[in-house]
Amino acid sequence: MKLYKRGLIKIMELIYLYIKQCENVFENVEFNFSSNYIATMKNNELLVKENQNTVKNYYGNNVNSVSMFLGKNGMGKSTLLDILGMNREDRSNETYIRRKGGYEVKSSYFILYHLYDDYFAFEFVDESFLEGKDKISNIDMENEIVQSALYKVPMGNIFELEGGVFKYRGNIITQWLENHDCKKKIEYAYITSDKYNNRISNRHREYSDEYTFERRYYIEGNNYEHLYKYFIYLKEINNDMLQEKNIVIENCIKIEDHIFDKEKEKGDYLQERKKELDKLFNLKSRIEIQMERKILKKEPQKDLRSVKEQFLHTFYAQAIEFYFLEQLVGWSEVDGLAIDVGTAIPSLEDIKNEINDLDNKLRDEVIHGLSKTINFQYEYALLRYIIENNRNANGDIDLKSVLIYTLNRVEIAANSNVNIFDLNAMLKIIPLLEELPECYFESKKKIKIRCDVNKPDKKIIELLKIYDYCYNIRNHENGSNCIYQLLNIELPKMSEGQRVFLDIVSKSVSAIYTVQEGDSLVLLIDEPDRALHPELARQFLNTLLENINKCKDRNIQIIISSHSPFIVTDILPENVYAIDMENGHRKIVNNKDTYATNIYYLLMDSFMLENTFGEYSYRQLKKIMKLLNEPNKIGLEQMKWIGKIIDRIGEKTVKKKLMDLYKEHDDLKTKLIEKISSETNQSKLIKIKELLESND
Repeated sequence: MKLYKRGLIKIMELIYLYIKQCENVFENVEFNFSSNYIATMKNNELLVKENQNTVKNYYGNNVNSVSMFLGKNGMGKSTLLDILGMNREDRSNETYIRRKGGYEVKSSYFILYHLYDDYFAFEFVDESFLEGKDKISNIDMENEIVQSALYKVPMGNIFELEGGVFKYRGNIITQWLENHDCKKKIEYAYITSDKYNNRISNRHREYSDEYTFERRYYIEGNNYEHLYKYFIYLKEINNDMLQEKNIVIENCIKIEDHIFDKEKEKGDYLQERKKELDKLFNLKSRIEIQMERKILKKEPQKDLRSVKEQFLHTFYAQAIEFYFLEQLVGWSEVDGLAIDVGTAIPSLEDIKNEINDLDNKLRDEVIHGLSKTINFQYEYALLRYIIENNRNANGDIDLKSVLIYTLNRVEIAANSNVNIFDLNAMLKIIPLLEELPECYFESKKKIKIRCDVNKPDKKIIELLKIYDYCYNIRNHENGSNCIYQLLNIELPKMSEGQRVFLDIVSKSVSAIYTVQEGDSLVLLIDEPDRALHPELARQFLNTLLENINKCKDRNIQIIISSHSPFIVTDILPENVYAIDMENGHRKIVNNKDTYATNIYYLLMDSFMLENTFGEYSYRQLKKIMKLLNEPNKIGLEQMKWIGKIIDRIGEKTVKKKLMDLYKEHDDLKTKLIEKISSETNQSKLIKIKELLESND
């Protein structure tokens, strides 16, 4: 008998994760994520039934379920998210150890999905669930050889559930769905703060694989593409947090002073070269303009170019100087090609004659910046030659061509030391800058992107996307670039907590909009509360759900790892999995009383905190309690010290308890003093005095 009538349930969703063993961290544990099904493993039989107790639309029309892995640091919360969120290539690298003649499985688990009607899909990472002593007993492979079904691992396999038995129907999920006229699919978005996570290796490239559902990584850090989309899609949200939502791209090129702080002759020499290039490119500083006005009493000639043309001219010219004077000089000196101020710069005529004497191949290499670098004086002469031979009919320099030439020379100079990708970055960014409409250019140094518009501009999205990519790999071990020293992107001013808050929400919204209408997304978020003020943490899930539910006609499942008592109180208890240690093993507790629970009581739970005081104050209070329970050991000065500490305690119940003990001790002291004062027997008084002196 079918669980559902064909076509009744159309939501494609993640249902269940079963882990047989994983890195000696988890063993025989299971997790449910669906609002429609409940799955469990009993005696190697996988049981799936309809969830009769589901709360429909509790999280809104778009969000089917919210689940949480709850626990202290080191409990394995991020490991669970990795298992769900790793793309296929990373999962293969992480799950198997390659051996001669095969491989050894490090971790064994499977992920279960509902596709449609009574069709389900499994992502198996090894064959043990389909054959051998631990196989799932109610799976029928329908005479299909296991090695054929799992010829690639991990692999997506499709089964039809009939009478409690999963009957094999095919593999390669996406292809199978297309062949059965099902256009829907599931994707994953994994938002993680752990940029050093060694399970996630493909940070900077799009990943797609037809064998399983697609996973995308969203690593921590300002992601301007997503923030731009967020500000536009959801500009009515959080107006109290950010009044202004303009994004500014600024030309921030500056040649650092240390370039000119070399020994005097060399520093002066480079300064002269910069002045020559400034004049050649018509770059005037603010001081020079003021001098023309005040001293020379001369108004600068009005620039008839558009603001966009001025921006591009200034950007290209300053970039040429930056790369030539700072980068090329620096890399040349590393290679021992130091500046020799005693060597004259070859004249343009000499360089021209020398180039004309070269054969065609070598001439092409020199002109396009492909030949090996030589000394600085010769490089400067070559640069002047390139400039003079890249002028149009009006005498204007083709600065873009000169910049590309310069970048070539820098890459050649740096090549023996490090791989740099500035040329590649600039070849991507330059066309995008040139394609931007005039309205975005505010001055010759600034581009201002307004976010109070109806829809995102695709040109801006592409520009920010490329910038994000270049910025993220600026110090990558496989290469670097200086893009952040050329263009700086400024967001509205915000605190660290606000930045993290908006960063996560914006990436979530952006990830949802990558999914086609009608499709499903599993949104994985690793510790969103890591930098949030308690009030922002308290508001986090509400704000996230408000934003997500504006992304119409998508089916979203959210899975969060956290140790926040503020977030867990918003999540229905059946989807909260608290992880703790018991006898050296992880213990999973489900359905704890966390939903809509007072934060104070949650903090009292050992899953959250050992106690609700800071450790130092907690130890001091324990020390005071011990002293007050042994009154004979307390001196007068120590009593005064204890009284001052108790007076400062903020927790009223603890303060009252300690104050009662303090007064009880103080009353004993007072009565003793009164008794001594009333004593008239001189021999007794002498004895009391001796006792007091010997015992302080």
